Amino acid sequence: MTSPLRFPNQHGAWAFLVIPSIITAFLGGGSWYGLLFSLTWVCAFPVSYFLTSAFVARMRKKRWTSRAKRELQSAAPWGFLTVLGSALIVQSRAWILLEALVLVFVWSASVYLSLIGRERGVTNDLLLVALASTAPIFMYQISKNEESLSAIPNKIWIVCIISFLFFTGSVLHVKALIREAKSRKWHLISIWFHLLVTIGLIFFVPAVAIAFFIGLLRTLFMRPGLRPSKIGAVEAAVGSALILCTVISQR
Repeated sequence: MTSPLRFPNQHGAWAFLVIPSIITAFLGGGSWYGLLFSLTWVCAFPVSYFLTSAFVARMRKKRWTSRAKRELQSAAPWGFLTVLGSALIVQSRAWILLEALVLVFVWSASVYLSLIGRERGVTNDLLLVALASTAPIFMYQISKNEESLSAIPNKIWIVCIISFLFFTGSVLHVKALIREAKSRKWHLISIWFHLLVTIGLIFFVPAVAIAFFIGLLRTLFMRPGLRPSKIGAVEAAVGSALILCTVISQR
């Protein structure tokens, strides 16, 4: 019997969804509502992925092709879970709907880029990175039932910034290994990005600089041609180091 849930073929995206939530939970954003948000946040990714694919396929062919219908059907069960989780959150935290409009706007921009054939471009990647990096804010607010952004502690904002820098580095690294494997330029961009961020973090959050230094080493020594599973395993290890170093630095 096959599972009714189809998973997007975007393995690296799951780390983008999970890492900020794990760090936030350790830094005071953990509660039953925080867990509910995290699960809903994860379910929302397949919804956005399959809906975008369905919409783009429909608009390009000017009709509901079999692919467009399949993508729409794949979004349905994830959509049910996302709506259910969102409803449970909103029933006691309706104020979050206003902030959620920002997420819809960013997602709409990503859909537009996909429609014009730039779904694999850096701009779209950075939009999705920015989106993933807002998770600590939403999770903390929902967990604490705190409507005001001014009440969010500095450590949560720092987690957002660290997440954005880490995910950007991951995008550049993977792009240099897979999509732009023949371009020396992307490899150098990845190296310089990790080097400059590591140096900068030494002066602000030295513990986190260790994780980025590990990321720099993997960028220096990994070469194109590796299997995606190996790349993913290394990214998981670097991500685990980031979680540990960030929690230590902010507790």
